[in-house]
Amino acid sequence: MRFYTNQHKFYCGIDLHARSMYLCILDQEGKTMLHRNCRATPDDFLRAVQPYREDVVVAVECMFVWYWLADLCTQEAIPFVLGHALYETFEFSKIWLGVSFSPNFSKNRDLVEDITSRC
Repeated sequence: MRFYTNQHKFYCGIDLHARSMYLCILDQEGKTMLHRNCRATPDDFLRAVQPYREDVVVAVECMFVWYWLADLCTQEAIPFVLGHALYETFEFSKIWLGVSFSPNFSKNRDLVEDITSRC
């Protein structure tokens, strides 16, 4: 399995549904820049991410409605990451338990190993 490891100024996670999407954009320090529920349309998405377009990556769970967003991000030159629900649940568990939101797990190796052993 390949993991996305590039660093960006902003990270956009989207809970995407057929008619709506919930966007959350964080900066590098984990500060919430945007929390918004909006219609699942290209115009609404582009309006929401416009202030962060200089260096944002978009991540979406792999489900049946992600194709249009992947195509739009490709067309707009916005990095797009498709995530598997199992790994997204793992990431949420780390955040919920207070593990640092970082691709470098060395500071929290024992806790991360404990979490993974429970999955």
